[in-house]
Amino acid sequence: MWDNYMTRLSHLEMYTRASKFKDEFKDSKYEKGETQLFYREFFNIFGISVRSVAVFEKIVKGKGNSQFIDLFWPGVLLVEQKSAGRNLEKALEQAYNYIIKLKKEDEKPQFVMACDFQTFVLVDLEDNTRHEFRLEALPEKLEYFRFMMGEEEHNLHDEDPVSIEISEMMGKIYTKLSDTNYGEHDTKALLTKLVYCMFADDTMIFNRNGMFHNYLTNHTSKDASDVGEKLVRLFEVLNRKESDRQLNMGKPLADFPYIDGSLFGDRINTPTFDSTMREMLINASNADWSKVSPAIFGSLFESVMSSEERHDDGAHYTSEKNILRVINPLFMDDLKNEFDVLSKLKIGKTKKLQEFQNKLSRLKFLDPACGSGNFLILAYREIRRLEMAVIREIRKDKVLIGDATNILSKVDVNQFYGIEINEYAAKITETSLWMMDHLMNNELSSEYGESYTRIPLQKKPNICHMDALEFDWNNLLKSSECSYVFGNPPFIGSRKMNDSQKAQMIKITKNRSLDYVCAWFAKASKYVCKNTPIGFVATNSIVQGSIVSPLWKILSKTNVSIFYAYTTFKWVTSSKGTANVAVIIMGLSKDNTRERRLYHMDDNLEVEENPPHITEYLEASDDKSFPVVGTSKPLNGLPNVAFGMQPIDGGNYIFTDEQKSKFLKLEPNSKKYFRPFVNAKELINGNSRWILLLLNVNEDKLKSLPHVKERMMRVKKYRLTSSRKATQDLAVDPRDVAFPTMPKNRFLAIPGVSSEKRRYVPMMFLDPPTLVSNACFAIDGASIDLFTLLTSHMFMLWLRHVGGKLETRLRFSANNVYNTFPIPKNYTSLAKYGQIVLDVRKKYPKLTLADMYSRDTMPKDLRIAHKKLDIAVENLYRKGGFMNDQERINFMLTEYKKLIKSLKKDQ
Repeated sequence: MWDNYMTRLSHLEMYTRASKFKDEFKDSKYEKGETQLFYREFFNIFGISVRSVAVFEKIVKGKGNSQFIDLFWPGVLLVEQKSAGRNLEKALEQAYNYIIKLKKEDEKPQFVMACDFQTFVLVDLEDNTRHEFRLEALPEKLEYFRFMMGEEEHNLHDEDPVSIEISEMMGKIYTKLSDTNYGEHDTKALLTKLVYCMFADDTMIFNRNGMFHNYLTNHTSKDASDVGEKLVRLFEVLNRKESDRQLNMGKPLADFPYIDGSLFGDRINTPTFDSTMREMLINASNADWSKVSPAIFGSLFESVMSSEERHDDGAHYTSEKNILRVINPLFMDDLKNEFDVLSKLKIGKTKKLQEFQNKLSRLKFLDPACGSGNFLILAYREIRRLEMAVIREIRKDKVLIGDATNILSKVDVNQFYGIEINEYAAKITETSLWMMDHLMNNELSSEYGESYTRIPLQKKPNICHMDALEFDWNNLLKSSECSYVFGNPPFIGSRKMNDSQKAQMIKITKNRSLDYVCAWFAKASKYVCKNTPIGFVATNSIVQGSIVSPLWKILSKTNVSIFYAYTTFKWVTSSKGTANVAVIIMGLSKDNTRERRLYHMDDNLEVEENPPHITEYLEASDDKSFPVVGTSKPLNGLPNVAFGMQPIDGGNYIFTDEQKSKFLKLEPNSKKYFRPFVNAKELINGNSRWILLLLNVNEDKLKSLPHVKERMMRVKKYRLTSSRKATQDLAVDPRDVAFPTMPKNRFLAIPGVSSEKRRYVPMMFLDPPTLVSNACFAIDGASIDLFTLLTSHMFMLWLRHVGGKLETRLRFSANNVYNTFPIPKNYTSLAKYGQIVLDVRKKYPKLTLADMYSRDTMPKDLRIAHKKLDIAVENLYRKGGFMNDQERINFMLTEYKKLIKSLKKDQ
């Protein structure tokens, strides 16, 4: 259906058209005069004639009047166009009203777009995703419009079902082979060769499609007795030039081409198959391998690794979308912009473009933790497609003489370097790069109508099977020759590293408390030259809390700074061993003149800003950053905050109301030892439990409490089974607890973790005998003016900036957050504003803190009270307050610097 109204275009052709479009309409402003021309050219980006699918000024009849939809594509897209600078949120509301008035259900569009020529807001009504971007970013945002070509947006970047299905097939074959004790090395080497053969069978690498499938089906015994021998024989043939083969070699072996490239050069032991395994092999070869994406087929590696191996290595599969978030700002955007400038030259264009193509062929790319190659493979694809655009532009102005295909592509796989600790993953990377090279050659052949192949395999990817933290990267690629370093190093927290990994961390960073990924940042920063930027995916822990200062103490010695970054976003994959991690992307460079690009992720909305500096916490800043260093004592003169009580009891001292009632029937004399007990979740959601607190209860009293004694023995046993010595020590007296925090006065309870979606940290006053767990913090005898300060937006911003996170939720910390918080002078004058907030909260006894501090359900009068409180707090910091959150953070960081300098001076 889609092909009836459109011309299929390559991604780079669409990118080129989008680039010209943004330049042509950069000054467009007026709705009535320019809308139709704007959208005729917009649709042309995708090879679509707008009049064949859509109508302008579609009439929508309302009560007593008629209105007009600016552009309407039934069932697909509704556009509401406005003049430049108009309110696009109101435009969206208008569009939604139009949809309600559409009578035919099948005409109601899936997508709505509001646009004022310079800004686009696109909403998918099915899953409520939203994309907002400026006109100048359109070439990089084409994936949002895949629906215009009859494709799902995620198909461009995320895992596709064919690749997943086939990788699972191969995973099952791996399991079967492993069960036969064939040998790990041989099994993985065999699978690599089979993967390439099946891919070659459907992509015209072999002389005709289906040769390998035919060989398995018609030239091996049904009982599978000769399958192993026949496969080994085929691999020998694929490794031998046609001129070196025996003249009497019969069909079908003689028909297979010479492949080489070392892929089939290493010998393996002959495997033994049974009929079931043969059938699985035939079924896998019968799948359509032409639809497999080499860029994600490395997930085959994940699917055949054990979960234990995957966890120990810290390996995670990265989607195409997230890989592009790394490589686009790292190098692809710059290279595309350079091409755009050259393609517009009036004089000397061809020569400059040929020089640019030569430049592309000289670039060298390193992924020092390449896994199964996702980053390298996608980078190769993007560079090859850019080269195709260059070739296309050259050919417009110059007729190439002779066999043009011989000189078309200069970019090759030997420009791509990787280091990988797992031997099989390294081999998969190499094989997948060859697969991607062949697909790119097919694209080139299709565009110019001439066959262009690199079979036999002539050049080889430079993939090294080594431990990147033990290996000198210069032995693979001299740092002076390296153009870019990027990838997805392993994610392992400091407490989960094995002894070998801990030793590596100490050797590289001289610090045992940093996360494992920090070693890659440290080593890469030391390795690269001034003009070689770095781009890594990492867990968001490295830009939060106590890790930031020691990490940047290391990195700052190498003179790197952050030139692009993505703030925290959820990363979910669909490969085997799915990872659901909160991550950041951070780009580093020793060239401090680079433009800064900071991307904020808010659900599906991606917003870019270009501040003068990006801090180590991934915040925009007007000045160079100054990492906040945690301290055990408050620097600001505030009272101490204490960690809540941690019973470490295996649940034996904690009771619900019902459990407590049952226990008191058995042990009524234990009633006086129960105290209300609140953790963070209960504090926020309005519940509580009970703790059986036995501190200072003497042995004589315990003799009359047999059920209490039984609980104590359970706790003792639980503590003795712990691997932590500190917990084992607590087993000496099971009455003891860790952090025996017991406030004597009314105290302020603060949750240890709170939602990042709140504007304020929810906290409340509690009275003894209530206790809080180690999931909370307590300030004994806290005043209302201190409450006022801590419940302000300024404190929430400080927490966001310097605190850690649990996934994306904000983690309160005494050392890093509370003790370092720069407070204004005379904050004791704030008490009346805090009291107003408390008084308003009393009006809603049925609402929990979660209800009151949700952005959706916060009562209006509470919102107003907090607003007044914020104004009062900010005026104490600076008369007149602040324009935005960036100003607030920058001001507090400046105050923190002053505080540190003042304390050092006093010392």
